[in-house]
Amino acid sequence: ESRAQRALNSAAADKQRANEETQKEDRLVEESNLLKRACDDATVDSRKARERMDKATADLDSIDDNLSIDIVLNGTKANTKQKALTDEKRRYTVKVKETSAENAAAEMIRRHAQNAYDEARHRAKVQAGRASEARKRAEHSAAIADRLAEHAEEERAAADLRKVANDKADISLEQIEQELRSSEAQLQQARRAYKESEDLARASRDKSEELTEMAILARMSVTEKKLISFY
Repeated sequence: ESRAQRALNSAAADKQRANEETQKEDRLVEESNLLKRACDDATVDSRKARERMDKATADLDSIDDNLSIDIVLNGTKANTKQKALTDEKRRYTVKVKETSAENAAAEMIRRHAQNAYDEARHRAKVQAGRASEARKRAEHSAAIADRLAEHAEEERAAADLRKVANDKADISLEQIEQELRSSEAQLQQARRAYKESEDLARASRDKSEELTEMAILARMSVTEKKLISFY
């Protein structure tokens, strides 16, 4: 496996991890937003419960004040107004207890919602940092893979050029060898032709000399031939 391929595989793995970390970040942000809305709703409910409790308490205080004034004005002798105020005080005392319990419950819910939102926001912040680092690493790995791929492409191009040059050199060498073989063959052929021509010339000279001698002998007299034979 080449360096470029290893870098490409590493970049792909880093990109997948960055995508996964980003998806986690998105989920935590969405969860944080939902808890933020729940926290806001709980805060509104708690404020309304507090307002109801404060109103019930204020109403009870007002009833106590009216009852106290009536007692001061009319004494402790039972009368219709004091009875009505006492009954109303009893009802508002119960209402204050109920609204106080509702306020305590709403406040507890608000605190839980606030804590849940704070934790979710913290988790989302931490995950955002992780996702950011993963994306930076993926970008860095991709840049390295691109540079190595470009280098590998340059090497392949150079290798192709070297192959073309080698092929051309092989072809040129083969052509030279073929021309050399052809030249050698032509030289051998020329040598054979020269030898054949020399042989023909020699045979022709020999034949010519033979014919010349025959002609000379033909012109000689019988006496001359005897003299030649004698010698």
